[in-house]
Amino acid sequence: MYLMRVHQFAEVRVSDELPSTFGLLLDGSAFSGRHYIAIFAVFNDPDMCHGTEVREGPDYYDGTDCYIRRFVLLVFYPLDVEDDLGAQSVFDLIADTLSRYTSLGGGNALHGG
Repeated sequence: MYLMRVHQFAEVRVSDELPSTFGLLLDGSAFSGRHYIAIFAVFNDPDMCHGTEVREGPDYYDGTDCYIRRFVLLVFYPLDVEDDLGAQSVFDLIADTLSRYTSLGGGNALHGG
């Protein structure tokens, strides 16, 4: 019971921190013959910058914008069998994860196009 409340609290907190748009990063690993996949939300978080942004003048340089990318773990999932490693299974996991967070009021993932 307590673990479920911690899980629900974590989901709501992550959903509250997600901006209106964000990217996705997928990472996989294997340990002792078992495969795992992690899905992260990636977005710029200007609040993490402690400098002063200068838009005009000689002190502004294009390459020194102080926007820091933030990575938030959305799901860490064990893949039970090798059939789960297919593109459709990974797509379904992404769709399920995004629907969980967007139903809680989170943002929308960006897609290439």
